[in-house]
Amino acid sequence: MGSIVAAAATSHVVMDPTDVRTQAGQVIDGFKQIAAEVARTRPDLLLYITSDHMVNLGYRLQPSFALGCADSYTPLGDMQIPRQPMAGAGAFADALLRHMDQAGFDLARAESLDPDHGIALPLRIINPGGRIPVAPLLVNINRT
Repeated sequence: MGSIVAAAATSHVVMDPTDVRTQAGQVIDGFKQIAAEVARTRPDLLLYITSDHMVNLGYRLQPSFALGCADSYTPLGDMQIPRQPMAGAGAFADALLRHMDQAGFDLARAESLDPDHGIALPLRIINPGGRIPVAPLLVNINRT
């Protein structure tokens, strides 16, 4: 059985127009701290919990949560983020999905996702080159 080696939380962009440079610098510094912890702990994968910005979970699809089960993802490319593919953690996501279902927690399965800036921006620093597989768990902001 695996173990959790680290946990972190961060903002992903600064939207307040006042003092943007200072705030953006603090967010980037936070990404760098998380990147250092990821490098130190050397995880096998990243379970990345994030809100979806109506890119994958819009009004036509309304699960509260969706787990990406693909073996790779290509970012949407919004906010001029390069569309550099990143490794997915499909086998882990499949196992987690089955476990959560057996525990009575309803997760939607997503065979493909288009990661937007909420995933791709932090991971450019935290997981450069997409070398660590990612299992994205999307929270539907339309349901909260």
